[in-house]
Amino acid sequence: MPIDPVNSGVPANTTVAPVKEKNDDANPERSTSFSSTGSENGVNAGLGALAENAEKLSALFRIARSSVTVATQAARNEQISFDKYLEKVSENPKLIRLSAQRAYDMILSKGRNAIEVDGEPIYEYEFFRHTVDPRDSISGVKKAIHLFVEAIGGAAKETGPDQRIILLAGPVGSAKTTLARGLFRGLEEYSATEEGEMHALGWNLRDEKGELLKDKKGQLLFKYVDPDKSCEIFEDPLNVIPLGSRKQIIEVLNAQRLNDARNAGIPIDYLLGTHSQLCPSCQNIFNKLVEHHDGDMDKVLSHVVAKRLILNEKTRTGITFFGAKDEKSHNANELSGSVNVRKLLQIGTDSDPQAITLDGDVLKANRGGVHFGEFIKLPNEIRYPLLDGAQDRAVKVARNAMVDFDSLLIATTNMPDWRKIARDEHQEAIRSRILPVTVPYLDRIQDEMGIYQKTFSAKAKQLGIHEAPHSLWLASLWALTTRLAEPKGANVTHIQKAYLYSGKRIAGFTEQEVTQMKRDVSPEEMELLKGVSPRDIQDALASALEHPVVTDREKGTRCVDPFIVVDTLKSRLKQLVAKITPEDKKAWSTRLEEVEKELDRKLSDDVRKAVSGDSKEVKNLFDNYIMHVKAWVKKEKVKDPLQGNKLVDPNEKLMKSIEEKRGINDTRRQDFRRGLIEQVGMMSIEGKVFDYDTDEQLKQSIEEALLEKHRDVTLPVMSVEFANEEQRRKLDTVKTRLIEEHGYCQHCAQIAMRRTQAPENRGR
Repeated sequence: MPIDPVNSGVPANTTVAPVKEKNDDANPERSTSFSSTGSENGVNAGLGALAENAEKLSALFRIARSSVTVATQAARNEQISFDKYLEKVSENPKLIRLSAQRAYDMILSKGRNAIEVDGEPIYEYEFFRHTVDPRDSISGVKKAIHLFVEAIGGAAKETGPDQRIILLAGPVGSAKTTLARGLFRGLEEYSATEEGEMHALGWNLRDEKGELLKDKKGQLLFKYVDPDKSCEIFEDPLNVIPLGSRKQIIEVLNAQRLNDARNAGIPIDYLLGTHSQLCPSCQNIFNKLVEHHDGDMDKVLSHVVAKRLILNEKTRTGITFFGAKDEKSHNANELSGSVNVRKLLQIGTDSDPQAITLDGDVLKANRGGVHFGEFIKLPNEIRYPLLDGAQDRAVKVARNAMVDFDSLLIATTNMPDWRKIARDEHQEAIRSRILPVTVPYLDRIQDEMGIYQKTFSAKAKQLGIHEAPHSLWLASLWALTTRLAEPKGANVTHIQKAYLYSGKRIAGFTEQEVTQMKRDVSPEEMELLKGVSPRDIQDALASALEHPVVTDREKGTRCVDPFIVVDTLKSRLKQLVAKITPEDKKAWSTRLEEVEKELDRKLSDDVRKAVSGDSKEVKNLFDNYIMHVKAWVKKEKVKDPLQGNKLVDPNEKLMKSIEEKRGINDTRRQDFRRGLIEQVGMMSIEGKVFDYDTDEQLKQSIEEALLEKHRDVTLPVMSVEFANEEQRRKLDTVKTRLIEEHGYCQHCAQIAMRRTQAPENRGR
C-alpha cells in the first residue's frame, strides 16, 4: 500500500480522524467539526511536523542515493583495450608511474613551503596538514614528516630508498601510524581522481565470436581460468610487453617528458621506470596465447584489457596492513600467497601457476603500499623474507617462481624495540635494509593541543559540554614538560623550556640560543622520545567528561574546568606506575604542581584583562610606553596630545610604573630600555612587528599597570561574599567580560575569579 508523504507512515487515501478531547461530550460542536481555532491549529501543527519529518527522511534518502553517482561507478568500472590504453599512456605517461612516484606526486600536489626548523632548511607539506580524514591531520613533527617525504622522494627517483623498508620509529602515541594511515588514505582518494588514474591488467579469453578460446583439438585453452580474469596483484597492463621492449617504450616516454619539461622550463622530479615481470598466472596465460596465435602479438594483445584501478585497503586492493600477532600463527605465505586447494584438486599439481592464489599482504599491496605494524616484533620467519623482498622487490611463492611487486613498504615500531636492533651488532642485515625515520613527540604546546581539539573538544561541543579556557593548554604543557630533558643551567625551568620550544619569547633567550639548547641534548637523554603520551592525556580528558561535577543530572555544571583536568591528570599519573620509574613519577608530579601554578597566573591574567577593560586599552598603553622609551633612548622629545602636541620630555613615571612590575630596578633600567629598542629594531629589519603581545612578560607588566589604574576592584575581592553593592556590580561586569570576551561560562568564570583571591579564600 502506498505511503502518504504528508501523513508519514499512514497509508494513502486514508482519512485521519480528529482526536476527541476530554470535554467533547459536553460540547457537541467540538465533537463534530474542526471549526475551533485551537483544534485547527493543533491538527495543522501536527500535520506540519509530519510533513517536516517526511522532508527530512527524503533528504536523507537523497544523500544515501547520491553517495555513489553513476559517473563515479562508471569510472570505477572503466575497461578499455590494450591499444586504447597504450594511446592514453602516450598522452599521459604518468599513468605508468611506480608506486612511490605516484605517492610523491600526490604529496607534492597539495603544495609545500620552505621553512626553517632548528636552524635547518626543510619543507612543510600541506598534504599531512589537510588529510582526507581530518583526524589524521598533523600540525607538528615537521622535521620527521620532511624526512618521511624525503624517503618517498628517494624511492620515486630510485636512488636507494626504493629497496628499503621505510621504518617510522618513535614512542607510543607519536603519530607513526597516523602518518602511514594518512598517506594510504590519501592514495585511495588520489587513485580515484584524474591526476591519480591507474589501470590494472585484465584478460578477455574469448574468440571474436565471444566464445571461450579452444585449442586446435577443440579443447578449452583455459579450462581452469575465468575468461574475464583480472590480475590478482593488479599489475600494470604494460607488463604484458616483454621487459626488453618495455624498457624501450619507457625510454621514449622519458625522452618525451624531458623534452616537454625543458620547453616549459620546469624540472621533472623523477624518471619513469619498469622492472616487474608478469605474475606466474598472467605469464602462463600470456605464454599460452602466444603459442595459440603462433606468435602474432596483435592477436595476443587483443585479449588484454586495462581495467580502472581504485586503491582500497578495506578490499585489499593495492593497500594492505600486516600486524604482529602470536609468533606461532605467522608464516611466510602471509606475505605472498599459497596453494588454492580447490584448484589443486582440479589441476592435480601444486606447481601449476593457476593452482596458486597470490593473496599475501605484500602482493595484494602491489601498485600501492603495505603498512607493517609493530615491525620489529615480527618473527624472523616473516622479517627475513620481507627484508630480502625489500631488496629484490620480489617474494617467493611456494613451488613457484619469485613474484615481482611494486609497493611502498612502510613499517612502524616503538622506540625501545628499534633501539635494541640499532645497538645489536648482529642485526646489521636488518639495519642495512631499513631506512629509519624517527617520529618524536610534539615539541610545541599549540601542536599538542591540536591533537585533543580533534577528539575531546569536538565531542564536548557535540554533547553540549563547555570546555573552559586553558584546560587543554595545561594538559599539553604538562605533557611536554615530562618529555623534555633536564634543562642545562639554573636559569631555565622545565616550563620555561617548554615555552621556548613552543616559540614563546622569554627575556634573556634568543632564537639562536633556543636552537643551541636543542642541539645540546644528547641522544641518551631521549628528549621527546619518552614521557607522557598523547594517549594518556586523551584518557585523562575522557575521564574529565565523565566527572560528577560535569555530568551529575542535578548538580552538574556541564563544564570541564581546568582543575577537573588537573584532578584527572593526577589520577592518571597514579595509574602509570607500571610504565614509569618512581623517580619519573615524582618528577612529573612536581611538574604538574608547577603547571597548576602557571595556570593560576593564566587565570589571573584573564581576570586582569576583564578588570582593566578591552585589549585596546592594553595596546594603547603599550604603544605609549614604546614611544616614550624610544624617545628616552634617542634623547628626544615626544608630542603630548593633551597639550596640543607640545614637545615634552619622556614620561619617566609612566615608564617606571611598567618596568617596576617586571622587577627592573634603577641599576638595570638603562640597559633594559636600550635592549628593548634594539629588539624592536631587529624585528623591524626582519620584517616583523614588535607588538604588545610579542613579549609576554612586558604584556603582563602593562596589564598589571592597568590593573592599578582600576584598583577600585582589587583582585583580593573577587567573590560576592566579600563585596559591597558597588563591588558586586563591578564583579558582574568582570564576569560578563570573562564570558563574552574570553570564552568562559558562569561556572568557570566564577572559578577564575576565586583563584585570584588569597589561597585561603579560594574554595573551588
